[in-house]
Amino acid sequence: RRQGRQAARDEVHADWQRVHAAVTKVRSAAAQVRAAQHAATLAKERYGPGVANQIDVIQTERDVFSAGLSQSQARGELASGGSVLGRQRLAVDAAPRRAAQLRHVGMPLP
Repeated sequence: RRQGRQAARDEVHADWQRVHAAVTKVRSAAAQVRAAQHAATLAKERYGPGVANQIDVIQTERDVFSAGLSQSQARGELASGGSVLGRQRLAVDAAPRRAAQLRHVGMPLP
């Protein structure tokens, strides 16, 4: 019984850590998108008067696309992690005794 409680606690904790890491990754990806968009805007502004060449503009546009793709992947990972915790929440709701045990060991429940 004790091993089962510890295993459940460890599983919830590991999933929570994965979700926390995914949130951090989404925030980082959003910052990368903003930075890439800013760089693309600057490259286009510099291209107009001839200070930058077309390759610079194309590369920055590629960087915006790549950053957007990374952001989408990070959001997908976050959604996946959230659904795992949601399924665990359903299992906890279905077993009030297990919920009480998780609260007892300090695991916050939403």
